[in-house]
Amino acid sequence: MTIVDNTVDPAEVRFDSDEGLFTCTDLVSGEITRPAYTAFTDSGGNHTINIDANHALASVNSNADIVLGGMAVTTFGGSQGITGLGHFNAGGTYVHFQDGGRSFSTGAQVNEDVTNIAAYTFFASGGTLYLNERVYLSTNAIAADVTVSLTLLSVRFNYKLFVGLLV
Repeated sequence: MTIVDNTVDPAEVRFDSDEGLFTCTDLVSGEITRPAYTAFTDSGGNHTINIDANHALASVNSNADIVLGGMAVTTFGGSQGITGLGHFNAGGTYVHFQDGGRSFSTGAQVNEDVTNIAAYTFFASGGTLYLNERVYLSTNAIAADVTVSLTLLSVRFNYKLFVGLLV
């Protein structure tokens, strides 16, 4: 059954009872800590960090494919990214760190494009809850005798997630 609100636009659907509603099948809480990573350029070349990894967190309903909830984020070794500011929505991709291009030809950072990023996504698939970690760090030095480095600090996620599906 489809209900249409004719006061705004006769073709605009306001509520569709055929659309499924979210049903929580699993409540999962815990924490995961990811290590610090350092990219550097030295006389041996550019040593980038390029991680795209899925970390299994818990078993969930095998039909579950939606993750909602919240998380708190903490970094270790300093302040970096969005941390210590309360709770964040865990129902999408969380971008913890984003940095412009590191071209040290003039001794200053050049923010021309995003070449460094740390993004994390909770997702459920095949009966498992995962955290996808996507980290890319790169530096660039123009002189062979110069070492340039960029460190992403260790980060911990304390999470409480509602995992389920539309029924």
